[in-house]
Amino acid sequence: MTRHRYAELDALRGIAALIVVVRHFVNIFPRDAYPVADLLVKAPTRILFAAHEAVLLFFLLSGFVLATSIISSGGLSSGSMPSGAGYLTFVRKRVYRIYPPYAAAVGLAALGAICLAEPITGLSGWFGLTWSEPVTLRILADHLLLVGSFDTAQLNTAFWSLVHEMRISLIFPALLLFTIRTPLWLVAAAAAGATALAGGSSPYGGDWLPTFHYAGIFALGAVMARNIEAIRARYAATSTPVRNAAGVIAVLLVMYGLGPPSLREHLGYFTDWFVVAGLVWLMVLALSNERVRAILNLPALQYLGRVSYSLYLVHATMLFALVHLLPVWLVGLLYLPLSFGLTAIFHMLIEVPSIGMAREVGCRPATTCRAAHGTGTLHAPPS
Repeated sequence: MTRHRYAELDALRGIAALIVVVRHFVNIFPRDAYPVADLLVKAPTRILFAAHEAVLLFFLLSGFVLATSIISSGGLSSGSMPSGAGYLTFVRKRVYRIYPPYAAAVGLAALGAICLAEPITGLSGWFGLTWSEPVTLRILADHLLLVGSFDTAQLNTAFWSLVHEMRISLIFPALLLFTIRTPLWLVAAAAAGATALAGGSSPYGGDWLPTFHYAGIFALGAVMARNIEAIRARYAATSTPVRNAAGVIAVLLVMYGLGPPSLREHLGYFTDWFVVAGLVWLMVLALSNERVRAILNLPALQYLGRVSYSLYLVHATMLFALVHLLPVWLVGLLYLPLSFGLTAIFHMLIEVPSIGMAREVGCRPATTCRAAHGTGTLHAPPS
């Protein structure tokens, strides 16, 4: 597969997906009965289990890569919204890229729930949130329509972010135009206002207010995309001690920016922005530091990035199926290899055709499309 301009971000997204996968296994253990699990997610090892933080990175990456794709194609060259046909083409591409794999994953999760779900004692309350009710047409409709408030954890605990991803994707050209035509301070004020409005709502219930909060993170990714060359130049001009200090601060923000529950109770979604500040620096490193770029371009990490969307969609279904079938210790041995096996199959049979459909939208003949887009894709798979 041809390497595209920001291939390092693929690997970064893949690492984030793997963090979510590992954290979900740890989450099945009740913290009071398994103090080791509690320690793992609180000690400096937390960086390996920072799942919510990884999802915030997905949103930031999506904003960056979608903005890069639109800007590089000249979609907003006139400084105004794309024409109706141009906007419709963007929406169709994005829907083809995200929705078919998501819908297939919904079906897979529903099948697992129908065939395997039964009460299991001795595991965490988090585990009890999924496959706890019979699968109904209403549950399926809620998951497939993505428009109302509903229990996003009922079929697959990872689906909550896809609700926000799809909604924001549909209005992203307008969001990008807003970042272009509006002073940066006003973009920041709008994002802060959206974050404040989201206070008290749940990101996991399909509520709309968190969608506006996460749209602010997409917008930040778009601002980074528009200014990436200036950001790289500033990084190159920064001294090594300052870079090292910024790196340490960034890692600490990613690990502990959310703070204890007491802090989140008072600041709400604003704690996400502490984490995002650290994630921005990690993205700068991925795009500007040659050593980091060399690591991220390793074939294994590039592959992980390519299949990251499929991995994110199917791993929880694999986890819950295994827990309902096997002893927990055996689940620990089989979870990762079987998740990657299912991911490879799902990616080949479902995601790759979906990518193909997205590329073909608006491209006639097909040979022209392939020449324009190459074999890679700039569209970041969603969280």
